[in-house]
Amino acid sequence: MRATAMISICITVKNRSRLVINGRELRLLPNCLEAIVGCVKPEDDAEIVISDWQSDDWPLAEWAAEAARPIPLKLVPIEGYFSRGRGLNVAFDHAQGDVLLFLDTDILICRELIDVGLQCVAAGKAFYPVYYQFTNPDHTSGKWFPSSYGNVMVAREHFLKAGRWPELKTWGREDNQLHDALRKIVPIVREVMPRMVHQWHPDSFAWKNRYANPQYGDTRGAR
Repeated sequence: MRATAMISICITVKNRSRLVINGRELRLLPNCLEAIVGCVKPEDDAEIVISDWQSDDWPLAEWAAEAARPIPLKLVPIEGYFSRGRGLNVAFDHAQGDVLLFLDTDILICRELIDVGLQCVAAGKAFYPVYYQFTNPDHTSGKWFPSSYGNVMVAREHFLKAGRWPELKTWGREDNQLHDALRKIVPIVREVMPRMVHQWHPDSFAWKNRYANPQYGDTRGAR
């Protein structure tokens, strides 16, 4: 695969644009898009595809295309209870690139992620960057998070061969399951990205799972 292959940056979101937590406004997705625009070069031939679960904290149609400029942006509406795996699969279904970069809405990427990821994919590997996670709302403390597999750059053909994202009913585990499927197919590269960070937000399972189907509860330990 040529390093100049088109990159599709796939994101799924439900109300991560104007969160108010204890009187503090968090603009997780706007910050994420700003970081992407600052890292992607014209020669990268990139697009951003966002599947939106009817976000009403700041409707994406009002601002996201301008925030992503000059990168082309596709907004794909999706209905029902939130499933990260399903949302990312829907974004992928509308993506054109042969290189896929799946990102969480609260991640701020760096240029090194693009460069290293493209090198890995061109060599037939999947790239899982290691990021720094802030642990307080002031972003003054944090830790490296090597156990997270939610952000990955991978070739389209390998993603399909791995069976796409598992479409689970509750938050969590879909990233580990895709990682386990990919590592049976291609070599996995893990590398610390010194300027890639995870923005703070509440970390409880209840908060992260609040838009999922309540019928299923906390099934993270289920097999």
